[in-house]
Amino acid sequence: QWSILPTIGEIGAEMCDAESCSGKSGRFVFRISLTLSQILVPLGSIISSLVTCPSFIFYILCLLQYLSCFVICAATAGVWRSLWTSEAGRALFISSYALCGMLEGYVITMAYRYIGDAESIPLVKRHSAGALLSIATVILVSSCAALLGAAVSDGHIACIDP
Repeated sequence: QWSILPTIGEIGAEMCDAESCSGKSGRFVFRISLTLSQILVPLGSIISSLVTCPSFIFYILCLLQYLSCFVICAATAGVWRSLWTSEAGRALFISSYALCGMLEGYVITMAYRYIGDAESIPLVKRHSAGALLSIATVILVSSCAALLGAAVSDGHIACIDP
């Protein structure tokens, strides 16, 4: 989600505007979505530091993060455009963007916590697992961001006026 929301989130918010891709409503949706997301990412990380999450709840939260990301992608693609231009649709977009951000902070920090708290695994292997998670995350995020950024830059992903 790190590579998806920053790259296409603004386009999705523009698709929430019933008048045009450069309208006030779309700009407002993006400003609020981005602000809430940026506030909630570190908050999610802090919350995950308080107590260990049972694994079944962790998996549910991961699925919820994927669902919230799907909502942003659907809006960006113009799927159910009439929904996104309604008040309820804009609220759903903002909520999904913010939720995805909060869960981003929570899930990744909890993944590191699971690695660090696994006392049955030798410390060297836990360190290797944490390093691998870090490297894999950077490579995946950077690759997806580059591909999506190229698609946005080339105009393959863009807002279409209603």
